[in-house]
Amino acid sequence: MDEAGSRTVPMQVLALGMSRSGTESIRKALEEMGYLRTYHGVQDLLAGKDGFTWAQLAERKYGKNPQPITREHFYRILGDCAAVTDMPCCAFWSELMDAYPQAKILLVERDVEEWFRSFETVILKEVFSWKRDVIAFAIRVGLFPPNPNIFINGLFLNYFQARNTSELARNARSVYMQHYDAIEARAKLEGRPVLRMRLEEGWGPMCEFLGKQQPSGHEGGALPKGNEGYKTAANTRMHQNRAMRFLALIVAKSLAKVGAGVAVAVLLVMVSAKTMHRA
Repeated sequence: MDEAGSRTVPMQVLALGMSRSGTESIRKALEEMGYLRTYHGVQDLLAGKDGFTWAQLAERKYGKNPQPITREHFYRILGDCAAVTDMPCCAFWSELMDAYPQAKILLVERDVEEWFRSFETVILKEVFSWKRDVIAFAIRVGLFPPNPNIFINGLFLNYFQARNTSELARNARSVYMQHYDAIEARAKLEGRPVLRMRLEEGWGPMCEFLGKQQPSGHEGGALPKGNEGYKTAANTRMHQNRAMRFLALIVAKSLAKVGAGVAVAVLLVMVSAKTMHRA
């Protein structure tokens, strides 16, 4: 794996809350507090080519021959980040804690049932939709150009110790709770600053924990909103529908070529038969 890159700003905050726990709100809050830039999985994966690097990291972590992941492996994608949040970062929480021992640990969570409803709406029904399966198959057989972000499905399955979406749904709640407990326990064992909170607690706990002033424009005390489940689901459907239309166009062109080839072959046979008959 190419490890090109370097760290240009110190990593200060590892916001390791699970996806669908308010990660986009936390990204906005951290950036308003001056943590530029804060990595957010969905935003950054859709905006760039980080998927190839994350896929390589996922292979190092979950592949047939697991290998260590060091801070140098994170340089290319996180080298200019002062903070991180969301998947895929939260799936690499142990490696990130190893790589950045001075960073504070922020854990924002939701009621587990409330979280599961959002997880089910966005991840289980949209990210793991039949369209995604069709697109993945088209990529494997060469009908569709490679999509670097297709790795995210496998990462979710591996992290939630599942082989399919049924097991993913069944394991979701327990893995979610284990995720927070394990990170908090390790942070306390190592004597690292850790804050476990909920979005509805607002700016106060975060500002006190990070030693920052509350940004202006938020007099009510509520944290910024972002990435509501229905909007994220709609955005996922939009990208998948766009890919399906593109795939349909490719298939239509391929069928047209096949059809034209068959027509030409039939015509040549007919001409040849007539020529032989005349002879």
